[in-house]
Amino acid sequence: MFLSTTVTMKLGIFTTIVALSTSLVSASTLEERGKCPYISKREASDFIDATVKLWRKEGTSADHRALVEQYYAEDYKFYSYSMLSSLGRPIDEAGLAFSSRAELVAAIRRFPAFPDFKTLDYFVQCDKIVHYFRHRMVGGEKHPVQGWVMYTVGETKDGLKAKKQEVEFNSVEFGRILGGEYDSPEGW
Repeated sequence: MFLSTTVTMKLGIFTTIVALSTSLVSASTLEERGKCPYISKREASDFIDATVKLWRKEGTSADHRALVEQYYAEDYKFYSYSMLSSLGRPIDEAGLAFSSRAELVAAIRRFPAFPDFKTLDYFVQCDKIVHYFRHRMVGGEKHPVQGWVMYTVGETKDGLKAKKQEVEFNSVEFGRILGGEYDSPEGW
């Protein structure tokens, strides 16, 4: 009888600990989800696929506009020191390159197509989708352009939309094709 009471008490304590830890994990998960919007891998993948189509210029200009309207918020902002340098524009602290969805559409029309633009990887955290990319259109095999884009997204009645985009990339050659001019530092 003594043994069964001890076993029963131990089982009761163990069950209580498991139940408490499960409820704590569940509560912290719910609290975390309350702070962060949930973006599924599928939503992120669809979003990345749409942006790759824009860079590759797949489809017509009407298709591009439709993708921008579907995936980018009206008050969308684009930040990039690399892009500002590439365009030969001055860089301020914020690095704001385009301040609206309309400016993005105009830029897509101006920029060349990048047919081999490809996704190397991407990940999602909270309201951010980070897309790591490469293309060889400018520097070829010897100097491929590689960089990342971090989208800050929000859920709207029309689905997931980018509110903010931050882009940085590694290639002076990419900047040159976009119209920038560069002089090597003296002694290089």
